Amino acid sequence: IHSDRVASLAIQTNHPLLRSQANMDRNRMQKITPNPKNYFVLHRIIVSSLVLLLSCTAASGQQAPYKPLISRLAKDLDTSLYTITIKADKSPLLLDLAGSLVWSTCPPSAQSTVACGSAECGGAASQECPRRCLHVDGGQLGDSGSSCACAGNPVTRQCSTAGLTSLAMSANATDGAMELPPEESFAILGACAPDSLPRSLPAGVTGVAGFSRRPLSLPSQLAAQRGFGGKFALCLPVFAIFGDSPVNLTAPGQAPGYVDYTTVIPYTPLLTNPANAAGYYIPVKSISVAWHEADAQAILPSSALDLDPGAGTGGVVLSTATPYMIMRPDVYEPFAKAFDDAFTR
Repeated sequence: IHSDRVASLAIQTNHPLLRSQANMDRNRMQKITPNPKNYFVLHRIIVSSLVLLLSCTAASGQQAPYKPLISRLAKDLDTSLYTITIKADKSPLLLDLAGSLVWSTCPPSAQSTVACGSAECGGAASQECPRRCLHVDGGQLGDSGSSCACAGNPVTRQCSTAGLTSLAMSANATDGAMELPPEESFAILGACAPDSLPRSLPAGVTGVAGFSRRPLSLPSQLAAQRGFGGKFALCLPVFAIFGDSPVNLTAPGQAPGYVDYTTVIPYTPLLTNPANAAGYYIPVKSISVAWHEADAQAILPSSALDLDPGAGTGGVVLSTATPYMIMRPDVYEPFAKAFDDAFTR
């Protein structure tokens, strides 16, 4: 799988994650995990939806690479949105595939610790606020102090100027089959946002973890810091793996054992939209509906799903901040008709 061009997707239902290693020596297990109940072992988790392998922006010329990291995900039942628990204080962050940075509410002592004239702040200021976002503070980037970043709430479309600071994080290393204790502590560059900005996010969420290909996103920063490669894998709604790692899961209908899903699941090339460099676009040629044994093709307008790279419009983009698929009317109406046709037959 080419790390710069490929998104790998697999839809699974009620899938047990793979056992760490089927023939792993029991003594070695006891040394690594004195009390298995205290550790998050992958084979105890149930995968209910999607495995997604994507690439972020990784700096070159790294030191000796660290092991990939794994962090827990969860799906909020009220909003159908996903959260990640990677902050050191264990407060969850909303997972936003298109997000350009990591932001959170912060205590007063942690506000704006990066000077506005620094290179880090300049890099953050180059990432403009989303179009048509509603400023909750009425400010503009660089108005005062070190408020050079723009923190955005992808659910409410609100945004705010924010000061950059070092955010404490923690996660376990992984071999692709299980967590490897002890938990590691590290820090990334993030933004401190007003307490009002997380409004309408899942209960308890204190901010957003951006997963885009921009350099200040969570995967990009970890790849640059730790030199473990520019890939990350999302197994929704259970875990995220950062780095070039296998993702070992049990295969449905097969004998007990594990399969590295990064080598066997279907894939599709990623597309780039110059007008939205943070987005993960995929080529979609057609839409069909299968209901039991009845299939129906949605009769779409010509090029209805195509991305226009010149204008930056159209196309199909992956999102974790929108809980349902959204279609333009000229795409949705043929889809709904195909659904009715298949259901009727």
